[in-house]
Formats: sequence, C-alpha cells, structure tokens
Amino acid sequence: MKDTPAIHPNSKAEHARVAGFGQPDFLDLSDIAFTSATTLSWIQLTSGASASGTLTVSGGGNVANITLLGQYVVGQFTSASDGHGGTLVGDPPVVAQTDPRSIVVAVDHRT
Repeated sequence: MKDTPAIHPNSKAEHARVAGFGQPDFLDLSDIAFTSATTLSWIQLTSGASASGTLTVSGGGNVANITLLGQYVVGQFTSASDGHGGTLVGDPPVVAQTDPRSIVVAVDHRT
C-alpha cells in the first residue's frame, strides 16, 4: 500500500507556505487536536497566476495559519483525525454534479 503524501506544518511556526497542495496530499497538523470543535476557514487573497490564500485551522487551543499557493474553494476542504490526536486536512477535487437526486451542501467557514 502506497503512503499518502503528507505535509507537516506546525502551528507554532511563524509562517507556513505550501505550493501544489491537492489530492492525494494532506496536511498533518499534529498539534491541532481533532474534535467536534475543530474549525477550518479559507480566505482567497489573490487570483490568477499568483493565486494564494490563507487556510486557518484551529482546535485544542492551537491555531495554524497556512498560506496555500493556488486557487481553492472554501467548502471543499475536509478534516479528519490523524489517528494520533492531531488533524488531517485534505482538498479533494471538485466533482461535477451528475446525479439530479443528489443534494449538495455548501458550508461557509468564514467568520
């Protein structure tokens, strides 16, 4: 079984910057506790060739602000336990809606 690539930013770091983030990659935030109170938010700061924004993940009293280079969709980020008390964050690709019976729910994490 092939290991999924992981990026390990630390919430204590002054500034984390990630380029080329997307499936099958994930962010393994070992110092951000994954609980029902863990939150994700995304702010797209620029677009076009120099697109970037800030992904903020908070939980367990820690906050990680990660600059992602590229264009992302706010409701597309996923989170899960890393199996060791931390949080995994993924960005699966946007899938075209093909089943008219399906329901799409968008969640806006901006505050």
